[in-house]
Amino acid sequence: MLLAESSFAIETANDTLDAVTTIPDTGGTGLQIILILIIVLLVSAVIFYYFKFYKKRDEGESKSADFGKTLSGGLESMGNIGGRRKFKLTFKVSDENKKALNDTFLLLQKESGDIEFSNKIPSTVTIPNLDDGRYNIKIVKDGYTAINQTLNLKMDMNFDALLNTDKGKSYTEAKGLIKGITEGMFIVEIFVRTPSGIPLNNAKILIGSQKSKQEINTNSEGMCTLTIPKGEYLLNAEKDLCESHMRHITINRNEKFEINLIPTAKITPEQRNKLQLAYSMVLNAYNEIHSGYERTIPKYFVKVAEKVVMEIEKQAENVNFNSKEEYEKVMNDYIRAAEISMKLIANGMLENRNILLYAKLSRNEKEIEPQALPDVEKISISDAYRILSEVDNVLIYEIRNISTYPVAVLWRVAKHLLNEPNDASAHIGGIFLKAAEFMLKNEELRKRLKITIL
Repeated sequence: MLLAESSFAIETANDTLDAVTTIPDTGGTGLQIILILIIVLLVSAVIFYYFKFYKKRDEGESKSADFGKTLSGGLESMGNIGGRRKFKLTFKVSDENKKALNDTFLLLQKESGDIEFSNKIPSTVTIPNLDDGRYNIKIVKDGYTAINQTLNLKMDMNFDALLNTDKGKSYTEAKGLIKGITEGMFIVEIFVRTPSGIPLNNAKILIGSQKSKQEINTNSEGMCTLTIPKGEYLLNAEKDLCESHMRHITINRNEKFEINLIPTAKITPEQRNKLQLAYSMVLNAYNEIHSGYERTIPKYFVKVAEKVVMEIEKQAENVNFNSKEEYEKVMNDYIRAAEISMKLIANGMLENRNILLYAKLSRNEKEIEPQALPDVEKISISDAYRILSEVDNVLIYEIRNISTYPVAVLWRVAKHLLNEPNDASAHIGGIFLKAAEFMLKNEELRKRLKITIL
């Protein structure tokens, strides 16, 4: 019995042990599952990273290459803007005898009614940046039969406008046609200059709104005229070697606008230093003349030198050139003209001192501040030579009446500059010629020339 019970107990224990050994190992299996999930996540991350970054980078490089090709193609095709090609239309206006006609009135209008251009034009003009499409063209000039045509623009084109003489058409009729075209439109005059007042020729003027846009260049006087409808516009002016200028304008009547473009090209520090050194030669010569002598004439020479410096400073703002290199060359010509002229005038002043051509002050004579030399317009080389000859003749005539030596100093400087083969030297030479003329005509200066010792 005891053995039976013992055997039963042993069997029960074995069954229990078997049961224990057959219970699932939930801890180990869970760990395996976690490891598998981690591996799956890592693989997924690698695949995701590859497609997100490497694949897109390859696509991006491909797109960049395609964009470069597109951009290059756009530049080569001359005028793809925003994917849409722009064209230019060149007008040549002449009469039946092929003689060029200026000051004809041109209206270029889209079929939608938007005005692209409306203004008087020279015999040849190009209207750029035009969309493709149909345009209405009207060309009017008094004494000629008007042109009224439609053009389908699909490429850069030339429009040869042949105006036939119409003797029966009066100026009033032509004016009436223009008035009909420009009904409800206003004349806008634009003047473009530097801050010092130098007119800027060939400055590009862009004026546009949602319904109208025009582009035109200024003339030699820095001016252009536009005829545009009433409305709000953006006005933009630009020129090489200048900062551009943009403003918002409202047109509801005829208007005039003054625009100052600030030059970006300036006189260099080296050029300025040379100019100051040249001017210092004249100042030093003046200071070497003893105060016991009449120094009105030497003071006048200093004023002439100051006028030259001021004119060169002004010309430094003149950016009517095709390139910066051309501008720098002209400025170097001006600096050289200053160096040559200042040296000659300083030597002339000291020669006067050495041979006592300045009279000593008497009781009745007082040293005065000479009148400033008036502004001198830039003159041509041919005009400069003409004035040079005139002053020379006056000197010969006046030699018995006054001491002509101081005038001859100015004349000699001008003649030397005219031998330099450039416009800058002719410009500065013209200043010295005008200074010589002024000295001969100014009463106070002539008086001082008379009291000098011969």
